[in-house]
Amino acid sequence: MEENKTPAATEKSRDRHWVSTILWSDKEMIRQAAETYDQVKWYKAPRFWPVALVFVLTWISGIVSGKYMDALGASLFLCPLCYLNVKGYRWSILLFTAIYTFEQAYAVYIGIMERGTPHPVVILIWWLLIAGSSLTAFRIENYRHKHNLAGRGHYLRDALIAIACLAAVWVSGIVYFIFYNGSLSEEQQRDVSFSYAFIIRHTDGISAYCRQHGVTLQKFPARFKENYAREIAVVDDWLNKDEMLKMSLEEYLKENQAALFDAYEKERKYLITRTLAEQTETKMDDFVWEEEYDRLLSAEEYCKTVDESFDAMKSSAMFDIFTETVAKLEQ
Repeated sequence: MEENKTPAATEKSRDRHWVSTILWSDKEMIRQAAETYDQVKWYKAPRFWPVALVFVLTWISGIVSGKYMDALGASLFLCPLCYLNVKGYRWSILLFTAIYTFEQAYAVYIGIMERGTPHPVVILIWWLLIAGSSLTAFRIENYRHKHNLAGRGHYLRDALIAIACLAAVWVSGIVYFIFYNGSLSEEQQRDVSFSYAFIIRHTDGISAYCRQHGVTLQKFPARFKENYAREIAVVDDWLNKDEMLKMSLEEYLKENQAALFDAYEKERKYLITRTLAEQTETKMDDFVWEEEYDRLLSAEEYCKTVDESFDAMKSSAMFDIFTETVAKLEQ
């Protein structure tokens, strides 16, 4: 009976579309893959190419964006897991799948909250491809162990090689910092930090503040990026010369978003104060703030005002300090 079922199951497996085969292999395909395990080159096997593909794409992204430290950080676990996956360790394959799943879920969350890229659908497709193939690799290894096809492992040797991979990446990071990173002087760091914070304040920062109050800015951030594209590119180039500074600035602004939002609140109240002072012919220093004034210009109305005020702010020289600081960096 069993011999009569096998050809039919094999024929059914051949009829499946290649996409469904990658995403989820049936039991017959798992059996065949386990029994022909040693006949397939390791670099063609699903235990290797998913983690290798993620590794390559991570470095391409790091090189294109200039975020080498992000790529190095990912390599700290990708390199050892890549080796251990090739050696068929089931826990390693599951660990890689879990880490990749968490990372992609976080990317979807960030994409939805900040309306960034890539699109969640693209992330889902990549996750199905990588996670599906990795789980197929796990099922193959599981079948081999259950049917005594796996053979005896070399645990100590493999552990030492995995640690060596980890150490090699760690040393590469140290060498990078010593010979390449951190080349900015104290004055340059100060100017780059100010310029970067100024850019965030007038682009991502104000956009996030207004989204919190139900307003999506359509003009102001885009106008700022368009008018100061050259200056923004200069600041990015300088930041890429010192990734530690870049990482610390990004982390600082993320942790102190409340302080940035408070700055917008102060600016909103300043607009109210200036308007009332002009109407009452009172000096700004002598004007006394009352809580009831806060309702005169809501956060929503403030955001809508900001969205229409780029030309006015530019003509009043509010951005001059930014362009002057960037000009110093170009000297």
